[in-house]
Amino acid sequence: MYYSFLKGIHLLGITIFFGNVIVTGIWKIFANRTKNGNIISFSQDMVNKTDWLFTLTGGSLLTASGILMAVEAGYHFINDRWLFLGIILFGLSTIFWLFQLIPLQIKLTKITKTFNQDSKITDEYWALEKKWSLIGWTGTMLPLINFYLMIFKPF
Repeated sequence: MYYSFLKGIHLLGITIFFGNVIVTGIWKIFANRTKNGNIISFSQDMVNKTDWLFTLTGGSLLTASGILMAVEAGYHFINDRWLFLGIILFGLSTIFWLFQLIPLQIKLTKITKTFNQDSKITDEYWALEKKWSLIGWTGTMLPLINFYLMIFKPF
């Protein structure tokens, strides 16, 4: 019963986490395509807010429930290589998020606060946006690989 409860929390965490991570990137693509300063500014502001609310919440639920499930099931954090690699990948993804994406998002938000409907979107914004996209999609691939590892436990 306890393991099933943890699994439910884990599934809730993955839903919140992946839902936000994937939708955020797609949402920003569509906002940027408009080249409308108001839309881009609103989108950037919401990226920051939803990241803290959903990515942090989902990631925390995943981490806590995942550790407790592994202990409950008797997995070994080092000897079970799929689990060890999964922990490393999730850790790297967290490092990307905390030390690369969040600072970039804060800079992008400051830049977009000056935008209005008729604003020319600055070269500085596009350069930082390109960097955010590259790091963001890389950071998204790591949990997707982790998702595979946690389901199929290939080694």
